[in-house]
Amino acid sequence: VWIEVNLSRTFLVGKERILAIVRNIDKRKREEIATAESESIKAQIIESAQNAVFAVDNSWHVKEWNRKCEELFGVSFKDATGANFSDLIIAESKRQKFNKSLANLLKNQDQDFHQKLSSIIKENRLHQDLDLEMHVFTAEAGATNLFCVIVTNTIQLLKTRREH
Repeated sequence: VWIEVNLSRTFLVGKERILAIVRNIDKRKREEIATAESESIKAQIIESAQNAVFAVDNSWHVKEWNRKCEELFGVSFKDATGANFSDLIIAESKRQKFNKSLANLLKNQDQDFHQKLSSIIKENRLHQDLDLEMHVFTAEAGATNLFCVIVTNTIQLLKTRREH
């Protein structure tokens, strides 16, 4: 059982006393431990994935970036985390067009949102030589929505399958 104890000196009826406030924080601590374990498992899953996996926040700043992203896009986790997505993935000559398309898409989200998002990323990406298959989905992380993207380099996938 987890408890929290706060002690303070006080005076009652002219005598110095110690006031103890004891709270049961067991439930909160167990939730904190479960959350930390869940975060650790999530991190292990993302890092060991055979596909590139990244997530961006509502401002399109990178929040997650696994080792396969580093290999595929040539950008380290350290450099990617916090950076603007379009600065990392979108060709400089197409960035303005991409950002405009993205803004319109975010304003007018419909049932085809994720498919359209995947399409505008693919058509504007920096590495046109890669044949990328993207799966985009939205996830909540507390008060923040994240756009999560799983990327498969289908050329590499076909090559690997042929080797086995």
